[in-house]
Amino acid sequence: MTIASLLSLPYTRFAGLSTLLLLATKVDASIQYREVFPNDLSGQSQGQLATSQGWRAGQHDNSIASPPDGQISVSSGSAELSPVNSNPVGSILDTGFAFYSPDQRAGVYIYTQEYSFNSSLLDQVIWDSRNNTGTRTNPSQQVADFTDMHLVLRVGGDFYVSDQAFLHQGNNSAWTTNTADLGALTFGLFDTYINNDTTTLPRRTSNVAQQSGLSLPTGTVDLFGLYIDKNFGTIRIDNFALDLDDAGVVPEATAAVIWLGLSGVAGAGVFARRRRD
Repeated sequence: MTIASLLSLPYTRFAGLSTLLLLATKVDASIQYREVFPNDLSGQSQGQLATSQGWRAGQHDNSIASPPDGQISVSSGSAELSPVNSNPVGSILDTGFAFYSPDQRAGVYIYTQEYSFNSSLLDQVIWDSRNNTGTRTNPSQQVADFTDMHLVLRVGGDFYVSDQAFLHQGNNSAWTTNTADLGALTFGLFDTYINNDTTTLPRRTSNVAQQSGLSLPTGTVDLFGLYIDKNFGTIRIDNFALDLDDAGVVPEATAAVIWLGLSGVAGAGVFARRRRD
């Protein structure tokens, strides 16, 4: 629809349409990556490796490029959302979810390298979870009894893991949405590699001053996902998304100016018609 055709609409219809267009612009402009984990199994009963969709899962000391674990289920996942910049393989109508099932493993990474961005643009990370462990309802409960999820990002070659843990709210019968607000997070550096091999997934740094409380540095993020200190039962994730600031085709401020400007033009047209009447 052109600007001229918009202006030819009755004012009330124009205003409603313009508001919808603005809302759509805001949504499209903020989510610049979303993985929905479609499966492409053509009726097979077993899950395929997560690498088929550009994701991996493994423990510290495993190879970054080829860790041994992580699959995509043939069962339906969480809410049906559209993929964004995640290069889906197969029909997105056959949506599954990613899962990691080896039990009670320490230092678990679930991650991808299929998209990169500048860390200064990151506002939020959003994902759905459906883990086997329940909710920790008070601080006296032992962390060891629950699967705590942390955000992990590799910036400039260094791994940063959020100090803050995200706890699946519920049990394995329901999906819940987790939101990591970058403005509220601090990080610890993970830079201890087995045999000093930086092609492996690292453990926490031995430098006490860098183990927590760090700000995420500015630089290119070329690996991101979740880190779990120790899992209890199956970890399931779906609709993993990045909300990036100033990354849209039409920034929100610009869209707002366009909307206000067009509203003013349309309003002026209505006023002029009434004057002529």
